[in-house]
Amino acid sequence: MKQRRTAYLLDDDEINSLLLKANLEKSGYDCHWFSEIERMFDSLKDEKSVDVFILDYDLGGKKESGLDACRRVKSEYRKPVVMLTGDRSSPTVLACMAVGADLYIEKPYEFDQFLAKVSAIIRLYARMPETSEMNAVSSNPLLEVLSCNAGARELSNRAGSVVSLTEKEMAFYEIICANAGSHVSREEVYTGIYGRQMDPMSRIVDNLACRVRAKLQKLKVPVDIQVIRGVGYRVVALVTDRAQQEA
Repeated sequence: MKQRRTAYLLDDDEINSLLLKANLEKSGYDCHWFSEIERMFDSLKDEKSVDVFILDYDLGGKKESGLDACRRVKSEYRKPVVMLTGDRSSPTVLACMAVGADLYIEKPYEFDQFLAKVSAIIRLYARMPETSEMNAVSSNPLLEVLSCNAGARELSNRAGSVVSLTEKEMAFYEIICANAGSHVSREEVYTGIYGRQMDPMSRIVDNLACRVRAKLQKLKVPVDIQVIRGVGYRVVALVTDRAQQEA
């Protein structure tokens, strides 16, 4: 008997959500629908309880959007994210890519095509060897030394020291954390946070980077956010005195 997959659907549109939920359940999925971000995350017991996240882009203009949810998913879980939106503009597509969405699907869509794309991305993640997943996690220096409480917007080190972040600082941290294996550009960070293209003269992202770096320094963790001139930012592990001695 074919094992049923589990989808977490986040969308404030009740009618369309219930229709999508019904179609998914007819197609071999257990679909859990939520209209609010915190309720979705509160219901998550562990990473193994979900196969795919399906997120609406703007959530009806609420304070938090699908971008916020995607950033949080990608910083905490190694699972595929499908973003749904009726906006086909370039800034929207770039924003979805910047926060790590695996698929971007425009509304309205044909369900059969939607299902094929979702099933394909789940199969892709399922084929990733467990060792690769472990290496991906361990290669992220932020996850090795920090715990993140996204709901409370707090970071803590292994000794229990805690720093609080603003809403935008947490968004910056989540994007950097989700892209810890590579660099991320200023434009990608800005679009991922604000959902629109950045003014070339804007220093907002640089200021956010400085503030988050300062808070990491307060926690005295051996990681830093490196500024790569003309490219963007990346997470780097710092060499501690102990590591130098062992070398």
